[in-house]
Amino acid sequence: MRINDVAVRAARRHHMEIFLHTGLFEHGVQPDVGIVCPYPFEDRVRIQHPDWCPRDRWGQRRCPGPLSFASPQVRRLLVDRYVRHVTAHGYDGLSFYPYVENVGIRYDDEFGFEPAVVREFQRLHPDADPTRDLLTEQQRLDLHRCRGKFVTDFLRELHTALQARGKRLAVILDAKDPANAQPWWGHPIPGTSSIHMDWETWVKERIVDELYVQLGEVADQQATLDRLLATCAGTPVKLTVRATHPLQETSWASYVQRGVTPISCITSPVNDLERYTREPTSPATLRDPDWRLRAQKLADIAAGKLEAEAAAVSAATRDPHFLVRRQSLFAL
Repeated sequence: MRINDVAVRAARRHHMEIFLHTGLFEHGVQPDVGIVCPYPFEDRVRIQHPDWCPRDRWGQRRCPGPLSFASPQVRRLLVDRYVRHVTAHGYDGLSFYPYVENVGIRYDDEFGFEPAVVREFQRLHPDADPTRDLLTEQQRLDLHRCRGKFVTDFLRELHTALQARGKRLAVILDAKDPANAQPWWGHPIPGTSSIHMDWETWVKERIVDELYVQLGEVADQQATLDRLLATCAGTPVKLTVRATHPLQETSWASYVQRGVTPISCITSPVNDLERYTREPTSPATLRDPDWRLRAQKLADIAAGKLEAEAAAVSAATRDPHFLVRRQSLFAL
């Protein structure tokens, strides 16, 4: 059984929605590019069709990560791929994150000069050539919008195909600069070059079913949510925010009242979700038939909330359930 099927069955068993989560621009990198995590791969389509990748202004270097949405062939191929995968495995929809996990870009606007993008730009500025001329700040922003125009084209085509099958589309936005592709964490520029993420058009045209504010400074997340709430008012577009402390009322209570859903997908000692337990633990919990309660007891011991005999905790290292055995090491 494939992991997709295991995940979907678990979601159905617990009456949960489940979305396929993948990168909007993430299709791997050529071998000479530095990456963030040790999993170098490159989509076979990028290898077979290098002309379908975003290029630098000289047409010499491929942008590590994306396939170019300026290509109609790329849009058709990816729409077919995603719809088949979401449908075949029974997901409720598709969720995109807006960054690439590589460090191959050297400066902003290094990439994104495909012929279709240049033609779109020259409709606005017929006397300027973005591959050769020094652009004004307004021209640079227009170039970003021209790149983003093709992202919107792709999302529109994908949403139409997903909607016909009862599936939904969600897109994550950068917390600080939601109108731009997201940089990798701690990096000053997006690994794709700047691309305008025209979320206001997506809402207006019902191209997305959900917008999801990425992790970031709470003040930035709240400022972006305020804009989203104003734009999405009266529409069916759902709003979600990824929070380190999703249950912190001082930060999120007023947003929850207005329909925003704070969520967390972090596993760390500062995650609020790991501070809440199913029920109070006791010495007997280490022998409970429910492995989750046994693990909870050990987590409480590790956090210093409870004391226990070392021998009892040591015995948990031989527990039948892997996660209980793992938690016993922290408790020890």
